[in-house]
Amino acid sequence: MIQRNHKSQAGFTLLELIIAMTLAALVVALGASILRMGVDFYHRSHEYIHQQQEMHGFLKLMRDELQGATKGSLALSGDATQLSFTTDNMPIGIGRGGQNKAMLECRPNAQGQIELIHRIQVKKAPDDAGAAPPKPTTPEYEEEALVHKLTQCAFSFLLRGEKESASKAAWIDDWLERKDAPLAVRIQLTQAAGSLPPVVIPLE
Repeated sequence: MIQRNHKSQAGFTLLELIIAMTLAALVVALGASILRMGVDFYHRSHEYIHQQQEMHGFLKLMRDELQGATKGSLALSGDATQLSFTTDNMPIGIGRGGQNKAMLECRPNAQGQIELIHRIQVKKAPDDAGAAPPKPTTPEYEEEALVHKLTQCAFSFLLRGEKESASKAAWIDDWLERKDAPLAVRIQLTQAAGSLPPVVIPLE
């Protein structure tokens, strides 16, 4: 009788199976990490673009309303948290011609952040007979949040230097009970990612 030697068929050992599973797990973890980084980058990019759009819209609105106002008509006053003024240069569709009272306010929200709010006092249109509407006891305002998710928001005002004493112009924290307008208004905004460059709006 002739005996045949049969070679045992090769198979996976336990060690090889463990190594293969470990490598597969590493590949899956690496893929998940890359995907998560891509999603985070997308969200950060989208947030940054949105913030830049907010800042661009805010700057354009402020330049239109403050720098475009007729000289001597601003009647500006404010402190570190709010700024009020009158202007005759409102964007199309806002206000009702002539002088409009507007306000900027740094207002905390329910999430512990700060929003930069733009408010415009509502003017009632005359009735069909041309009679002026009665003045409300409490002014009504239309408002819109211009910039969101701030950690700090502050206004300051550039005080003209005294020629007699040769003092230099200086930034102060409030502009109250003054008949003239400051040389410029500065708005400092800080977001969670860090401080933005101060917004300086010259008024002369």
